[in-house]
Amino acid sequence: GTLRTHCAAFTCMKHAAAAAARDGGALRCLTFEITSTLVCMSVPLGRVYGEAVRHYKLPCPDDDAMKAAFKSAYGKTNAELPNFGAASLANEREWWRAMIRSTLDQAGCTEALDDETFPLVFQRIYSSFASPDVWAPCPEGASAMRHAKERGLVVSTEHSGAASGVASQPLPWRCVYR
Repeated sequence: GTLRTHCAAFTCMKHAAAAAARDGGALRCLTFEITSTLVCMSVPLGRVYGEAVRHYKLPCPDDDAMKAAFKSAYGKTNAELPNFGAASLANEREWWRAMIRSTLDQAGCTEALDDETFPLVFQRIYSSFASPDVWAPCPEGASAMRHAKERGLVVSTEHSGAASGVASQPLPWRCVYR
């Protein structure tokens, strides 16, 4: 939950600062992953997928089964196409198309996979995650960012492996030091 996120952010700062000190440098920048650190889902993931399938009156397993299918498909898709397919696909949307197709397949939603229906279900799921309706701020993550900034660190955010702030030479904790 959010407390774990908060603790993880401070643990990151602690480990990065220790690594910087060992190397004779100082921690200068800290990058935070956006998803599940700064923003968290306010709607269960399985429900988002399930509602998209049920919208078209198609058979669908319960939300927990959809979430389990997502987790399995995510691992498989990420192994086959790491970094959201950056090296092999045209864009992140194509990675999500493969991911959502795999999730629906693993969940047994075969009717949602036909050539006419899948684009509709895909767009409904994909668009849901662009909506503020499924997200809520994680206050502990924002608190950790404020804490880092108050200590003079450059703070940036990252989503899906793409930094959106100041960062160079990413290290194991997505922290940069000199």
